Amino acid sequence: MELLKKQLTICALLCLLFSGCSLFRGSGEKEELSLALVLEKDTYLPNEPLLATLSIENTTKEILKIYNFDARSALFYLINEETGKPLEVMPVYSEKEQLLTLTELEPNGKMERKFLFSTITKDIGVYALQSIFDPSPSKEKEKGRPRISSQVRKFSVSGSAPYKRDGKGILLKEDAIEISKKSLGKPVSDAWAKLVRNEAGFYDWWVTLALAEEKDQNTSPVLKAYFVNPYRALVRREAIPFQKLEDKGDKPPVPFKQKDKFTEGMKLNPLIPSIPKEGETKADTKGEKK
Repeated sequence: MELLKKQLTICALLCLLFSGCSLFRGSGEKEELSLALVLEKDTYLPNEPLLATLSIENTTKEILKIYNFDARSALFYLINEETGKPLEVMPVYSEKEQLLTLTELEPNGKMERKFLFSTITKDIGVYALQSIFDPSPSKEKEKGRPRISSQVRKFSVSGSAPYKRDGKGILLKEDAIEISKKSLGKPVSDAWAKLVRNEAGFYDWWVTLALAEEKDQNTSPVLKAYFVNPYRALVRREAIPFQKLEDKGDKPPVPFKQKDKFTEGMKLNPLIPSIPKEGETKADTKGEKK
């Protein structure tokens, strides 16, 4: 009997999520904030990045002090419609971003931010994405505002993957090179790349191409280079070429850390496997604010 009750409770929660109902609203309470989630589109290819816009509106006539949107104040939950399995997923983010900062939202004022996901379109299927936002911290003398939830947004994944990603959602090196070749539009005799962290704390594939039909004054191939965004799978900008380095064998493209200021005390994205390399033990998602 106890097992049956638990199963019925889980089914009820899943029905609420797919019907768009909030799991965090108080019954009969007037909401001070309205949260909305909008997806860039509703159909994706496998491994295609998903861009979601989260917005909030102050529906009161007072100034409200709330958290800014970031990868910790805004949580995202994904459900596979076929299996009904819920999963907390994390957007791409940068370690350099200061998290849980406060802002003031004017009466009828709005705030929005784009969040990028590079792991949730991995498998073909129909899914639902919902955001839960923690607007303010609890205080000793003042009760913090309750969490609020957005409507559920459904999307589907179908077709053939245009490129591959690793378990952390990072574009593979071979695909970064191919994207660079297409951007160049000229025959290439050789190509090499390395994953680097840029000034904003995000990763780039630094790709250098040796042109097949152009030589410099030393009769060496002319080199062309690009930074390829490994989350959005596109050329970000041109770069200064670098010389080809000795191949030291395959290594995980993204270094792993045991803890950081984001994952401290939080659950990691279950989609991201822990693949430690020597001297390191835990994976954490890195990325960019969009």
